[in-house]
Amino acid sequence: MIYLYIPGHAGFGNQLFMYAKAYAVARDLGEQITIINLTTYDEEHPFLLKKLKLDPTVRKVYSIDHIFNRLCLSLICRSTDFLLQHIPSCDRLVEEQHGRKYIDDGRHLSKKNLYIEGYFESYRHFERYQEEIKKQFLSAVPEENAYVQAARNAENSVALHIRGGDFIQYGRAIDSSYYRNAIDQMRKLVGHPVFFLVTLEETVRRQIRDYIGNDAELVIVEADGDDRDFVEWNVFCCCRHHIISNSTYSWWGAWMSEGIVLIPDQETYRAAEKTEDDEYYDYYKEEWIPVKRSCDA
Repeated sequence: MIYLYIPGHAGFGNQLFMYAKAYAVARDLGEQITIINLTTYDEEHPFLLKKLKLDPTVRKVYSIDHIFNRLCLSLICRSTDFLLQHIPSCDRLVEEQHGRKYIDDGRHLSKKNLYIEGYFESYRHFERYQEEIKKQFLSAVPEENAYVQAARNAENSVALHIRGGDFIQYGRAIDSSYYRNAIDQMRKLVGHPVFFLVTLEETVRRQIRDYIGNDAELVIVEADGDDRDFVEWNVFCCCRHHIISNSTYSWWGAWMSEGIVLIPDQETYRAAEKTEDDEYYDYYKEEWIPVKRSCDA
């Protein structure tokens, strides 16, 4: 059995990376998957994997509700020792440091019971099963949603995801000139693009509206409610081309597509992520096209 641990703060993009890693290992070992899910108590990071068509190898999802977490202060539930009491003879595959540099962890481990914990944010962990994973992540697209229908019907739909919120707070936001340059480049690469802007930042929406100018070229996705993330995900999946940031959420939307993907160049990425190593080449796919920010940024 493969036991996948998903912490309470894991967003949808994180959950997808975690599951893809566990699925690849499960396929290698011929095992099933049990998901230990703690996201149910966090309203900002709901457990959205349940909305996708996951493989039947997922035998069980063990969700710990918010009341139990509050009573235990999340300490017992997060304790590896506690988990291993219920997983005898279990080997452990734990990512020691969060990063996007691919490390070959020796996927053929000696024991059939394996506990997995970490982010594993490199496509190299699971690229050998990419077509199977894509089929699982192509969820049932809601026909009644106007944004999803528009993205599917536009000949050259372009998902434009700009991450704000905590990325701005922690200094990880990509410089805005990158997005302007990427929009200009996409206009040169495809005819009559329609940009589907996904962002929670009202200021960013106004800036992009002013920059693009042509209302026929811009759709601002303003989904809300419990299904907001799910609607945005389906917009990503239906868009043909993508302009993405350093966010795992938009990364996955691009990975699901077969069109043109524009990404921050290495210098722009490093300036946002505050990294000096070569994780860039393990995070973004080789065929994706780097775009620079403006020199005066």
